[in-house]
Amino acid sequence: SDWQKALPDLASLGAHALICFGYPQLVPEAILALFPHGGVNLHPARLPHYRGPNPIHRLIMDNCYEPYGGVTLHKMSPAYDEGDPLAQMMIAPADWQEKARFNRSLAAAMAQLVREAVPEYCAGTLRGEPQPAGEFTWAEITSRLVIEPDWTIARATQLASFYAARPGVHIRNGDELVRIAQPWKRLGDPTGEAPNLRNLTVEFDLAYERVAHLAYNRFSKWLLRMQRYLVRSGQPVPDGKI
Repeated sequence: SDWQKALPDLASLGAHALICFGYPQLVPEAILALFPHGGVNLHPARLPHYRGPNPIHRLIMDNCYEPYGGVTLHKMSPAYDEGDPLAQMMIAPADWQEKARFNRSLAAAMAQLVREAVPEYCAGTLRGEPQPAGEFTWAEITSRLVIEPDWTIARATQLASFYAARPGVHIRNGDELVRIAQPWKRLGDPTGEAPNLRNLTVEFDLAYERVAHLAYNRFSKWLLRMQRYLVRSGQPVPDGKI
């Protein structure tokens, strides 16, 4: 396996701990045993809430990012996201309104945890406590996101910002689901009319406005790629609000 091939290189590093973020599989115990302090993971929620593979999307969909949104540094364990938490940081609710802003806040919080908490853990001054027992939300996307006509424009814009690239945002047009991309502009008051599908945009009603979003096509996918490039390169990104 890839892990077996990596064993010699990992063993030669002399590192105190393995630090992970966003890795979708469990790290084998044989790998964790190579490091004196095992592995630690950065999970983008305040454990024990929202364990699982899609915490950011579920926190936003459930509108629970204010009480449970943040980052947890926790020990890696044989089960997903069940290791002892070592430290946590909140992410301000205002930073959850738009993806580029959120990504900057998330990166800053993770960097601070790695810079401050990981050395304390490796020095033995930070030990953590087991997570409490109980039933907590498992953060996984199991269905398509569909914007409803009674949503506000702020809610629809927020969801489109986080969901547009993956897993996608849709509206209902009769019995069909139409995939849409970024917000484009506000058109005026709701008309009560069905969505209007054009070549580049899709017009539809929300609770208090009729709006136009870009249609999900080559052009909008190119814009999403450009947004991701700007985020990675640290350049300003339009906030996508209308």
